[in-house]
Amino acid sequence: MMINYRRMSGAGNLFVVLDNRDYQLNFSALRELSILLCNNDDSFKAEGLIALNSSDNFDFNVNFYNPDGSSGMMCGNGGRVAVRFAIEYGFIEHDSKCTKFEMASIAYNALISDFISLFFDYPRYYENNKSVDIDGSSIVGDFVDVGTQHFVYFNQYDSILEFDSMDIRQLGKNIRFSKTFGTVGANANFACEFDNTIYLRTYERGVEAETGACGTGALSTAYSLVKRSIVDFPVKIIPSSKEMLIIDEDKVLNKLILSGPARFLDNINYNVEFDY
Repeated sequence: MMINYRRMSGAGNLFVVLDNRDYQLNFSALRELSILLCNNDDSFKAEGLIALNSSDNFDFNVNFYNPDGSSGMMCGNGGRVAVRFAIEYGFIEHDSKCTKFEMASIAYNALISDFISLFFDYPRYYENNKSVDIDGSSIVGDFVDVGTQHFVYFNQYDSILEFDSMDIRQLGKNIRFSKTFGTVGANANFACEFDNTIYLRTYERGVEAETGACGTGALSTAYSLVKRSIVDFPVKIIPSSKEMLIIDEDKVLNKLILSGPARFLDNINYNVEFDY
């Protein structure tokens, strides 16, 4: 079976995206496809597969899968990329200024301009000064659940270079798999502040590595650091990709807003035989 998909970037968060109206692939096939497409090219490390489907109740429906095949969670940058894809592939009109879609069984609204802005409910759960046990010691940060679970650790460094060069692989993995978060686990976010801008690095569950950016990680980190009075909304976030995300709030709508770039990279045909 020949699959056509697009490689896309959401602020440096890399995805493979397909129009599932063409294929009608079920959960098992999409799960298998995510493992194949996110891991078959060393030159492009996709951090998730996004499949857009028709919807009776919304403009479209989004299925998101991690490179390990896990699913069911919200992906903020993935949602923004899906909106850009939906415009290009006719799920919504090219001149649309807004859209409403479903992802992880939740309806999301988005505004469309040069940036894609996605509206989120305030965190469903927040716990400050949460201690995470790691090999007999502990690290203290905030736990934030915005549809995906995140642990946010804030520290200050002498320079951005020092922060960027820090090896977060093992610590991120230890936090992600800490028994503190049970079998679900949590994404690990490391943040610092320079000139009223937050620099962020994220070790993502399901990718099991540091990613170029993480939308829900940026959202969770901004919320955590505003609660700690380190910054105020709107919060500028610079992830590892160095492509800025902006987190703001709409007090009238009682929503948080994730904004940033979402763009196409290239177009791929891939021949695959499903084993299901």
